[in-house]
Amino acid sequence: MDDTSREMRRVDEIAELRDGWLDGEGRAPTADAIQSARLLVAAIRPGRYSIFPRTCGGIQFENGEQEAVEFRIEASGTITTKVI
Repeated sequence: MDDTSREMRRVDEIAELRDGWLDGEGRAPTADAIQSARLLVAAIRPGRYSIFPRTCGGIQFENGEQEAVEFRIEASGTITTKVI
């Protein structure tokens, strides 16, 4: 399985989360956030990002490199980028 498939599978796993997924807290990822995450997986270099759900119904991509890049996908599907 290639890295893009692995990352897409991770997005699919996150898409299955329901409200309360974090000890009774945390909104389920929205359809807009999932759609943006799938588009982002197709656009980034595979194998470099960890993908996490956000309690607001969004999704976050992070790389652990020296010049870290973080993509935050809001529940609305809007993507913001932060270079650390």
